[in-house]
Amino acid sequence: MVTVICLLAFYGFTTKKEAKQEKGKLEIAVEYNRQAGRGSNQYAVWIEDNQGNLVKTLYVTRFTAEGGYKMRPTCMPVWVEKSGAASMDKSEIDGFSGATPQSGTHIYTWDGTDKNGQPAPQGEYTFVVEATYIGENIVTFKNKFNLGGSGVTIPTTPGFNSDEEKNRDMITRVTATYIP
Repeated sequence: MVTVICLLAFYGFTTKKEAKQEKGKLEIAVEYNRQAGRGSNQYAVWIEDNQGNLVKTLYVTRFTAEGGYKMRPTCMPVWVEKSGAASMDKSEIDGFSGATPQSGTHIYTWDGTDKNGQPAPQGEYTFVVEATYIGENIVTFKNKFNLGGSGVTIPTTPGFNSDEEKNRDMITRVTATYIP
């Protein structure tokens, strides 16, 4: 009898967890063009709450995640600060970092949970893509969306911190789709 109750409790818990995560997800499409040379090809994708606090990192290039920001302090300074990368455990960083991707469209999905895997409350959030496209030149794409709202495709406009043209085509387009 105890075994049956334990199995029922286990399966019931799994079903509830999956149901919470299916209440809404955000798919972020990043059109990326790998650049030649040093000092580029670094980017991160994350979710912030309406206070500007990092909720969850979805992806960051491995070089930066593993301390590249120490060698190049101008590399993705916003993500480095908000994530607290300097105090993170390597196993935590391994959960969302990856090798610099090949050119193409890459999809990063937020399942509506925070960095601890707990469901985030419904409300307004911001998705952010920050990229160092050469040296200390940065482009940021971001926009707000409503977790728990209706389905919508969300465009972005790039924000550049300089007039530098070289490697500016590293990330050419970012869009997101919220799926309730």
